[in-house]
Amino acid sequence: MKEYTGAVFFVDILGVGALTQGKIEISEKDFSAHNFRYDSKFSEHQFCAKLLLKFRRVLISSTTHVKNIKVAQLSDCAFIWSDDPDIVVNVARDIMWKSVLGGLLCRGGLANGQIVEPDKINTKLGMFICGGAVTDAVRLEGTGKGARVFVKQELVSELKKSHIQHLFQERV
Repeated sequence: MKEYTGAVFFVDILGVGALTQGKIEISEKDFSAHNFRYDSKFSEHQFCAKLLLKFRRVLISSTTHVKNIKVAQLSDCAFIWSDDPDIVVNVARDIMWKSVLGGLLCRGGLANGQIVEPDKINTKLGMFICGGAVTDAVRLEGTGKGARVFVKQELVSELKKSHIQHLFQERV
């Protein structure tokens, strides 16, 4: 196993649980709002699967050309991690923007700390990760409501000064 210090972004699509549990009724309007093909035989699970594919495309487009980043999607959520916190923060920002622009509302947790992953990865099963940063990122995501990212306070001090200035310039 490899153990190192880095940052983890845990992101979850809002409403998928309620959708798959039948708590939300969907109609042709929901499909057309996302430019999905509609058939009256489609269930909420068909709609959900299309949302998950859209989410996967966001994850791919946000990470494909980024070096030193790893991604693991688990249904309606994903872990993104690296030993470079600045990279993770930039990818997290990109994922959140692309998700909203694509009609997906997400909530995330962003933390730094211990990351543990296997030396070798069985690509048929996909990647996995554990460690303190993972636990903190998941906990942070679950602390609030709405589409936003909750950030571990200690992570901010680790970001490069130029990156922090860039974040504040975006707010104005």
